[in-house]
Amino acid sequence: MSTKGRKTRSSTDLFTLRMTHMLDVWMEGDVWIKDALATMNVTNYMEMVRLIEDPNTVNSIKNRKSDGTEESISPEKAQKFRCCLSYANQLQLRHGPIADGLVDITQMDDDDFRNFYIMAIPFVTYDDFVAEELQSKREARTAAAAAAAAQRTGSQGVTTTANSNPSTTSYANSNSNSELAAFRKNI
Repeated sequence: MSTKGRKTRSSTDLFTLRMTHMLDVWMEGDVWIKDALATMNVTNYMEMVRLIEDPNTVNSIKNRKSDGTEESISPEKAQKFRCCLSYANQLQLRHGPIADGLVDITQMDDDDFRNFYIMAIPFVTYDDFVAEELQSKREARTAAAAAAAAQRTGSQGVTTTANSNPSTTSYANSNSNSELAAFRKNI
């Protein structure tokens, strides 16, 4: 895979950045979640992903309060925590297949995440086939738009010298000729 002169990060670095971003930005530095993950020995991104993928596991997260009692995760916090992975999956699907590179989720701030979260979209699961299909559709739309733009640009420079139906052209040109004459008077 060519990097074309760009610096690349290892996937471990990207995964660490993803986990940090999800917890510090999207979860707004939620200490309760961070403590619960530490208690559960969830120390890397892939462990966190495996945890979030299962709603039953997320809903069963517990944390010790300062008085020693256990407290279960609130439904709102569990939903928001799961939404972090859903949003990352959505961004990756829009970016393209993982084989083509991981999307940089750190470009999306808490407002972007909050907008996704409040839409209450069902959990988005990443799928390579879907990512490839979406990428193909994007490429086809881009190619079609480029072809249409090239066709418009190419047809603007073309002039017609012969006319097979002068009566329709003279009427069409009479408007443009009178407009041109009015424009010249105003100059």
